[in-house]
Amino acid sequence: GPQEPGEPEEPEEPEEPEQPEEPEEPEELEEPEEPEPSCIQLSGRMCPGTDLDCDCNYCDDFQPTNSRCANACRVLNGYKESPLSSSTWKARENRFPRNALPRCDCQWMKGLGDDCRQCDTCAYECRTANPGMTCW
Repeated sequence: GPQEPGEPEEPEEPEEPEQPEEPEEPEELEEPEEPEPSCIQLSGRMCPGTDLDCDCNYCDDFQPTNSRCANACRVLNGYKESPLSSSTWKARENRFPRNALPRCDCQWMKGLGDDCRQCDTCAYECRTANPGMTCW
């Protein structure tokens, strides 16, 4: 009798499409497809119990500001500039730190040396001697 071609092979074919031709998330893509968030969640607290105390538990839009706490909280959370493309904020550099004489050498603050985490007497004195800088 005549042979019917292809019948035994057909049920096995549907297994192949399981392997996608392209990987779903290529590592080369740096930009996420989802829209940028409107704010970044910050955390922590700067120098609790002092007059430099700042509560950093909020969602920050990183807009340029003269707020001491906003500037300090961003740096405390490790940001030197805005992670959002909608903002041009940058941490303020201290190019020429003034020492808090006679006790405190403040040269550790040079550039972006102040990470807003130290809260000892000299950190306080140095920030007071250098207002308007990274954590002020």
